[in-house]
Amino acid sequence: EERPRLNACHAWARAHGLPAFDDEDAFTLGLGKHSTSWTLDALPNDEELAACDAQSIPLAYLTGTNGKTTTTRMVARIAQTAGYKPGNTSSDGIIVNGAPIEEGDWTGPGAARMDLRHPEVDVALLETARGGLMRRGLVQPDADVALVTNISADHLGQWGLTDVHALADAKLVVARAVRPGGQIVLNRDCPILVSAFERMDDSFKENRDICWFSTDADAPREGLAGWLEGDELVLALDGADDFRFCVRDIPLTLGGAALHNIQNALAAALVARALGFECESIREGLASLLPNEDDSRGRCNLYEVDNKYLLLDFAHNPGGLKMMAELSKRWPDGGRYFLMGQAGDRNHALVEELAQEAVSIGLDGVVVKNLPGHAYERDPNEVAQCQVDALYKAGQKEGTVTHIPDEVEAASALIDMASESSLIFLIAHENVSGIMEMLNSRGAALAKIPEQLS
Repeated sequence: EERPRLNACHAWARAHGLPAFDDEDAFTLGLGKHSTSWTLDALPNDEELAACDAQSIPLAYLTGTNGKTTTTRMVARIAQTAGYKPGNTSSDGIIVNGAPIEEGDWTGPGAARMDLRHPEVDVALLETARGGLMRRGLVQPDADVALVTNISADHLGQWGLTDVHALADAKLVVARAVRPGGQIVLNRDCPILVSAFERMDDSFKENRDICWFSTDADAPREGLAGWLEGDELVLALDGADDFRFCVRDIPLTLGGAALHNIQNALAAALVARALGFECESIREGLASLLPNEDDSRGRCNLYEVDNKYLLLDFAHNPGGLKMMAELSKRWPDGGRYFLMGQAGDRNHALVEELAQEAVSIGLDGVVVKNLPGHAYERDPNEVAQCQVDALYKAGQKEGTVTHIPDEVEAASALIDMASESSLIFLIAHENVSGIMEMLNSRGAALAKIPEQLS
């Protein structure tokens, strides 16, 4: 009512089938490199709107509990390989054509609008987190593709989401934003997600292509689908032979030990294919993304120092730690050490579940750190003590858990504690840069995949 011209601009865009959005700063017609924006106090008339070369660009929403950032990075690299300039939002920042334009946790509508207004972006890959979905929803209702990687317990008790089934329903909002004829990519290995999708309206599903991926070669599938068969990822393509590529040719899988990144690669391949990218671009993109600071900062970065393997990662919930346990089983024999921290908004049940997953790895030592930036008005030391107690309750050997408040000092102490040939899980949350600087000062080098895996 206060801005009749803004309503008129949106009505004009709808009448002409063009994407448009606004916020407290501006109205935007078109997306990415085809967008034009006006401040709200200088809105265009119909003639000015018609004079714009407003168009859409390929757009994908990517969400889930774990794997969002890595999968988004994978799709962005595939897009670059195909000659595009992707704009991707993530918990690391807003990235355009591989270069950060904003750093920090950018996974909500504000990040999406910045991405969709950037004059270079010609494909938008929007990592979309639960918080932004629940607070403000989505910027665009007509996505080409939506991905949900998996669902597991995380952030429960916030925004009315009290269990994993409600969380799954919330994550699937991205699927509801897919245009008729678009693709929805889902993880068949996640029973909670499968159940939630089955609850959605059949009439909605009939107008979209559902693309499932799985690590089970015998999982049911039809149309565009992806699965793991032996040591190969396989894409089933409509009207063409299956496309296959070797797991060991994807560096982020760590020779096949990182099952979670096999799942992420399957998801990324399906999203990329649904967006129209050729299979060779998918192969080249996945093969070129390395487990290092430049390509995959803070996720599955593998280093070596003092004859010890260091895996720098972000695992922060039971689902993430379950994947770390799976990786540990596939890794050559040796000690296992873990850097652990948790936010203050986690309830006791979730902390205990987290501890159980950590202990299942078979840990020779644990260092618990503080996360003051995520204390949620609790004493960080008290949060850490809850983790120490939960670890011992879960069966961790007495005397093998140490509390060191500072994240970087805790990581360094864990390396000193570990024996040679150990696998050390450096789970970094608030000070990834500080931990990387510490590793550089200790002469850490990118590790080669052990022969048993390669």
